[in-house]
Amino acid sequence: MQFGCLHIPAFPAWAFEHVAPATVSDSSARTDSAARTDSSPGVDVPAPAAPVVVIAAGKVVAFSRRLRSTGIENGIPAERAERLAPKGTLLRHRDAQLEQAAWEDVLHEVNTYTPFLEEDRPGRLYVKPFKGLRDVTARLCARTAVAPHRSTALLGTLRAAEGHVLVVRARHVRAFLDRFAVERLDALHFSEDLIEQLPLFGFDTLGAAAGLAYRHLRAQFGEEGERLYRLLHPNEEDPISLYKPPPSIRRAYEFDHPRSEPGEVLPALEYVLRRAATELKGHGAQRVKITLHDRLRPSVFACRVLPEASSDVRRLFATVKTLLETALETGATVQAVELELGSLRTTQPEQAGLFFQRPSTEKAVRAVCRRYPDVMRRPVAHPEAVFEEDRASLEPIDGGVAPSP
Repeated sequence: MQFGCLHIPAFPAWAFEHVAPATVSDSSARTDSAARTDSSPGVDVPAPAAPVVVIAAGKVVAFSRRLRSTGIENGIPAERAERLAPKGTLLRHRDAQLEQAAWEDVLHEVNTYTPFLEEDRPGRLYVKPFKGLRDVTARLCARTAVAPHRSTALLGTLRAAEGHVLVVRARHVRAFLDRFAVERLDALHFSEDLIEQLPLFGFDTLGAAAGLAYRHLRAQFGEEGERLYRLLHPNEEDPISLYKPPPSIRRAYEFDHPRSEPGEVLPALEYVLRRAATELKGHGAQRVKITLHDRLRPSVFACRVLPEASSDVRRLFATVKTLLETALETGATVQAVELELGSLRTTQPEQAGLFFQRPSTEKAVRAVCRRYPDVMRRPVAHPEAVFEEDRASLEPIDGGVAPSP
């Protein structure tokens, strides 16, 4: 029996990098989307426009891989990360709902290949190996390992290269542990005391530590030692169970005759969207997916995670239009369309205004700043300056962008 473990490092930052950017208006709601087909799911995800640093409780909890050489580390104060971040870096406060929506999108994509998967936590799942595992790993920029045990597969993700699958066969498990440095256990949240003390006792690799008895590890490190023993001595495990998708709203429409033009398909999508929106009932959808079916070709679908849950039909329809532009290829025909609203969240009710109100200018400016960092600036007066040319300056507008050093 083989187990696969797929891990996305720094998942809070990954979620911000792969989410659909906020739009300034419904008419300009154009986002980068990935269209996929059942026979050849997925295309390469476009590189994010800017690296991301995620802040929680005033400290860094995750950051983009491109920022490793800048000196930014998890746990440092947000102010220090702001000084170290290069120009154009996005500073974001951690968003648990956004992470969950992005993670549900990952689970949904893996589920299109196999029903045998179990989520461990956002950013890590166990799966029964399938044919397209390498393609999914590369597309998600994940690290995947396949091994005879769950724990060995988990350790393998710490040694796998980003976007690649590491295979550890049963006869190579011992050699794999012999080359696994104890220092790598910090990625699994083992304490510094355990990581520092094991090499002092002469156990600098997991292969060497595997010779320690349970009572030795328990007596020296308590519950952490017990966890390490289970990691190094896995028991016979149950197979990967079937995945149960979270609740979602799905609606479909079948044409009498195949359609090929966006103007012919879009009204049907608007119709099913309005039907689906009536079932939200105080909830908002944060993940929108459309599927185009044809009898002669594999089905094509496009999916997008939104920055926040929404029940506004106009905003959801703007996303649907963008997804259709991505999914509908030139010359392709559509026999039926299917719409799915997922990652349902409870939305806060708002009192509707009696008169029309213009959209908030501040909201539009912040959306542009998130999309194009350090482009928009505002004048700032410095009346205390001595020289005339220093009494005014242009500074970046605060849109979550690290200021220029």
